[in-house]
Amino acid sequence: MSIYDRDYYKEQFNPGWGQSPYAHRPAGAGMPPVVKALLIVNVAVFLIALFGEQIERGMVRDDLRRFYASGERTLPRAALDRTFFLHPPERVIVTERRQMLEAVVAAPSRFELAFGIVPYNLFGRLMVWQLLTYQFLHGGWLHLLLNMYMLFMFGRLVERQIGSRSFLRFYLLGGVFAGVLNLLAGLFVEAPTIGASGAICAVLAAFGLMNPNARLAMFIFIFPVMMRARTFVIVYALLTVYFALFQDSNIAHLAHLGGFIFGWLYVYNIGGVRRLVDGGAGPQWNVPAQGWRGWLRDTWSALTRRARGPRVYKGEEYHEASFRELPRAEPPGHGSAHEGWDPRIDDILDKMSKNGVHSLTPDEWDLLDRFRRRGR
Repeated sequence: MSIYDRDYYKEQFNPGWGQSPYAHRPAGAGMPPVVKALLIVNVAVFLIALFGEQIERGMVRDDLRRFYASGERTLPRAALDRTFFLHPPERVIVTERRQMLEAVVAAPSRFELAFGIVPYNLFGRLMVWQLLTYQFLHGGWLHLLLNMYMLFMFGRLVERQIGSRSFLRFYLLGGVFAGVLNLLAGLFVEAPTIGASGAICAVLAAFGLMNPNARLAMFIFIFPVMMRARTFVIVYALLTVYFALFQDSNIAHLAHLGGFIFGWLYVYNIGGVRRLVDGGAGPQWNVPAQGWRGWLRDTWSALTRRARGPRVYKGEEYHEASFRELPRAEPPGHGSAHEGWDPRIDDILDKMSKNGVHSLTPDEWDLLDRFRRRGR
């Protein structure tokens, strides 16, 4: 049996075998339906709120002029009753060192109070839909673009791996989990929590843990840095913990952390989260349902991999297969059946057998592909 007749070679394009989706893109694969729908809905909701606010601003233009020209505290009640998307201005006066500092800030709109997470509305008025609807509201263009870019980059790959139905449940439940975690730390906060960042962090965590060896190109200032997906997720999660503990800002860092936790719970099926998301019928992919023990084993292995040094195989130390230029193939009919065989193929197949197909690098897949074409 030749290399290209083996099952694990035929399945190199199947994400269920663990090969990084960045290495090869399945032919004819377009935008997955759930990611496409989420992108459209998020952008549509943002545009509706944006244009709605502009229209309402024109409706209460005269009231706004009187507000800025007078010393009134808030807009007249009659003007507020006619608005839904408008962020009403509030005049704030601060006394500092016997000087009067005056500023005009924007209060939350009635739209955000109705569909963002607001504790007194969620519990006092039982607006439970806020746990879902807050994921589709954004505070500005930059907030929207960053979240949608991350959804586009990682969501479409995760959806191909776990299936569209499972991805939709995973995305929404990840957002709910993130919102609840952020809510527990801010029960008496009046400002609404909005944004898809919690669900996006869940998607990012799932991608990094299901495709730990996928390479990501990150830019630190102007310097490109190559990083493995799992390393990126760990670094991002640690930064989120730091910001949540020591930084006071209007960014919901606990919601981000909740997204990372939910993605981790899903990948390792801790607490039956994967069963809840997949409904017991989701596709099988490369990370098994290992639970706490499997996660601890994988984490310990990752932490000690560098400390224990290179592995030894057949008396030689190696990290990855060594590569050099291939010799020119002999014309058909010349030499023996084994002529032109590269011993690196044996090393790659042994590595695949020991560590799994997901451990192969793009260069190793390329070498296998070149020998497959030569064997045709």
